[in-house]
Amino acid sequence: MSLTDEYCNSNAVNEKEKILCYRTSLLFCEMIKDLETKGYLRTELRGKNGQRELILKTILNVRKITEAFNHWFDIYVDMAKPDSKQKLKRIVEIGELSEEEAVILLFSNMIFVFLQNIEEFRYTLLHSLKLPISIKANNTKIDKRTALKQLLRGLNTLGIKNASELSKLIEGDLRNGLSHGLFWFERKDKDCSETHFYYSKDTEFEEVCGPIGISELFEKTRNQSMYTNCLLNVIADWFENTA
Repeated sequence: MSLTDEYCNSNAVNEKEKILCYRTSLLFCEMIKDLETKGYLRTELRGKNGQRELILKTILNVRKITEAFNHWFDIYVDMAKPDSKQKLKRIVEIGELSEEEAVILLFSNMIFVFLQNIEEFRYTLLHSLKLPISIKANNTKIDKRTALKQLLRGLNTLGIKNASELSKLIEGDLRNGLSHGLFWFERKDKDCSETHFYYSKDTEFEEVCGPIGISELFEKTRNQSMYTNCLLNVIADWFENTA
């Protein structure tokens, strides 16, 4: 069984997500095939046995972090259940946390998992390419320091299959706001007791996004985890199964 099939049929992906998992994996597979056809893929990775092993270790790392995060989130959202309520109470008591601090801790955990997954996505894609790649159409290039939005935009300019569709899946503005610390927490309004967060797309705070609640950030984090897993699995399967 391929890593792609193993992941899309695992407990990490629920029934509603399976179609998205396979559809995203197919987009990545077609993109990787087009990259190799056009000479942009590091085909020598097939000959390095250690490379695939390192990718497998990375896949396991991504899954472990995401599973731990999902477990902590489930405790929080199910705190009305007796066992979950007691677990959350113990976490708060052990850490001497207020209820608000526990919520901020949950947000912080989501932010870490989101950023970890999106940076893993960027690194793995860059690692698979023959760098640098010159883009004559706009006199730019893709190298190991290229940011994710510029990377996907560059692949689209090169005419790589599905690059445009994949760009729409990745929330680069959210990544920039979180990684640069351009975000803050507050109540949505005076009548809302739930904490939300806001972030800025730029350092001048000219374009502020939000409010984003716990459930919305959880969905964004979970989706990014799936996209990262799909990419890692497709790359590992590609170098293993193609001649």
